[in-house]
Amino acid sequence: MAYCAQSVWLSNRNIQQIITGSDQNNNIDIQWFEKVLYACDLESDIQSLPHGDQTLVGSKGVTLSGGQKQRLALARAIYERQSIVLLDDVLSALDARTERRVVDRLLGKNGLLRLLRTTVILVTHTTRYLGLSDSVVILNADGTLAKQAPYKDLLSEPLLLKFKQASDQHQEEEQANAAKASRSPIETPTEPEDEQLQDLSRQTGDMSTYKYFFKHVSRILLIIYGVIALCFTFVVAFPQVILKWWSEQGAPLSAQYLVPLCLLAVLAVVFVGANIWGMLVLIVPEASVGLHLTLLKVVMRAPQSFFAKTDRGKTLNRFSQDMTLIDGTLAIALLVTSAQLLNAVAQAALLSLGSSYMALTIPFVLAALWALQYVYLRTSRQLRYLDLETKSPVYTQFVETLDGVATIRAFGWGQSSREVNFRRLNASQKPYYLLFCIQRWLNLVLDLIVMALAVILVAMAINLRASTSAGLIGISLNNVLGFNTSLSNLLSRWTELETSLGAIARVKNFEENTAVEAQPGEDDEAPESWPAQGKIEIKNVTASHEPETKALDNISLSIQPGEKVGICGRTGSGKSTLLSTILRILDMDSGSICIDNLDLSALNRESIREHLIAVPQDPFILSGDVRLNADPLSACSDDAIISALQKVHLWDILSTRGGLECNLDTDPLSVGQSQLFCLARAILRSSAGHKILLLDEATSNVDLGTDTLMQQIIREEFASHTILSVAHRLETIMDADLVVVMEKGRIIETGAPQALLQQENSAFAMLHGRYSP
Repeated sequence: MAYCAQSVWLSNRNIQQIITGSDQNNNIDIQWFEKVLYACDLESDIQSLPHGDQTLVGSKGVTLSGGQKQRLALARAIYERQSIVLLDDVLSALDARTERRVVDRLLGKNGLLRLLRTTVILVTHTTRYLGLSDSVVILNADGTLAKQAPYKDLLSEPLLLKFKQASDQHQEEEQANAAKASRSPIETPTEPEDEQLQDLSRQTGDMSTYKYFFKHVSRILLIIYGVIALCFTFVVAFPQVILKWWSEQGAPLSAQYLVPLCLLAVLAVVFVGANIWGMLVLIVPEASVGLHLTLLKVVMRAPQSFFAKTDRGKTLNRFSQDMTLIDGTLAIALLVTSAQLLNAVAQAALLSLGSSYMALTIPFVLAALWALQYVYLRTSRQLRYLDLETKSPVYTQFVETLDGVATIRAFGWGQSSREVNFRRLNASQKPYYLLFCIQRWLNLVLDLIVMALAVILVAMAINLRASTSAGLIGISLNNVLGFNTSLSNLLSRWTELETSLGAIARVKNFEENTAVEAQPGEDDEAPESWPAQGKIEIKNVTASHEPETKALDNISLSIQPGEKVGICGRTGSGKSTLLSTILRILDMDSGSICIDNLDLSALNRESIREHLIAVPQDPFILSGDVRLNADPLSACSDDAIISALQKVHLWDILSTRGGLECNLDTDPLSVGQSQLFCLARAILRSSAGHKILLLDEATSNVDLGTDTLMQQIIREEFASHTILSVAHRLETIMDADLVVVMEKGRIIETGAPQALLQQENSAFAMLHGRYSP
């Protein structure tokens, strides 16, 4: 079987790879591929892309319009050339002209699927094309079978008549030379930027990384920890000096020496606990919270282009693997490095007491250690950074597989998905394995250095007796055993600290190199009651996803307070882009947008979005219960939330699942119910007095009955609001005060809907279906 789901799933690959399901060009049937593109009306879309069918679509197809994503998923199902094709409401996001073209080329008399004699099961909430079917199945509201019969036998069926469209006769296939409406250019995602080039300093170290980490910690905590660390080193090292005095005196057991030793032992226990507590409980958590907040702010403030060009796995990796390193490995390495550094200094000093000549070896030892770490760090930093980077593709596949598990299973791609996972997992383990190997090498070399020190010390003690004493040589021999461990721990933990700083460097580079959405001058906060009227003035607005492409071309539009405006046009014509520009998601190249006489270019973007009410095409549900999703900012009472849910007819369903405590993760809503839920959320926001409502295909995934309900709710609850509604289902905007028809990012026609339908050669009438092909 081949399957096309209602919720489109697209992986971040190029168009050809998505449709064919193959990464190998030599496995592609080019002739069949081109037929599928034509049947799904994707030829003009692909021709307008700079890289054609090799263009990456971005994570979840973020750069495509809803209709383009749906046709791409449909083409993937058709390309499989299976005997059975399951299509789950695949026409909902298409405009009328594109919809007719796709239906005719696939299901019409000479359609591709008919010529292949493919069994097609189409789940749909529209009756427009039921006349093309051999059999119609009608389901009751509870999912039981109401009726199954040929279409002509159901023409008088009440259930069918209830949702019947004005006309059930499909149009004949358009002539080959008919004018093709083209889409506005989309933003072309590029391969994720090679972040390894951003941190060339990781080979030789960079003190700015340390400064960046410690700037997230208060100076008072650092001073307190420094004092604790020095006290800890003193109480650990000083008992050996007391032992030296005791041995030189040759005195028997005496309280003069035992009491200080016992006191220092107790203090050592206290300070070692304080040392651990200061680092792991105070310093590292404070720095981790600051770094995590930095990451979150950078992502939240990034422009739309960032999400188009960056794999979700890369972003997820920063919040998981990087933060795990900072909270775990880096924290322990920083604790042990600081403690062992002071301890090694103290032990080196005590070791030098064994022989005055022994102090001469210290510079040579330091030089050897410096050379060792210099060679080691140039490799280990690289490997740690590669270790972090190679995890990103694994995370990307995790997320994409979770999103598209139904499609993967339906196409039988489970084995190939596992093979991809194994390849990425193997690649992610290679840097870690090599890092582990060179860490073992480091330990071996450190042991050899300490062995050399022990040999030198014993040789000097035997041959240069005049330069030492029994007490001093005892201290030195005692310390040479501990110096091995301290030196090994110091250098290995320091190098581990240095390599773990790759996570800090990635956060630092991410903050410094990620573009910020806000521009200078956008600092003003919108008044609390704004917009109180809802007047919108759009003057000569031009906007681009990329410098060479225009998404909006010289758009001018005046919308009066309380006016209901419908925006229509072929998929990709710039309708949703216009709403994105009003919400300041997409920057304007020129022109201005004023709402209630306030220029949006001078207002804080977050403030603009807080004061506008928007219902997106793809319903967004947070991970949590009903209360959190309906009112994320906790601004409304429970009674108000229940009232809003009752208005959209969802409360009866949710009350049986636990009411406001119902978890929408474990007990999710359908796509149509989710759109109703988003409408309830908009009703709650309207209580704040904001008078503009933006609807982006808000009813695309619901049946006509639910659509009628939603339109009625919008008319009643937002009667005094200015409404901008993007629609492919033109029946939803027939009662609008003004209809705007867009094509190629331009406004080609405006007027009252009924008046436009009466005009000859009207673009709106052609979209509505009242034209001759």
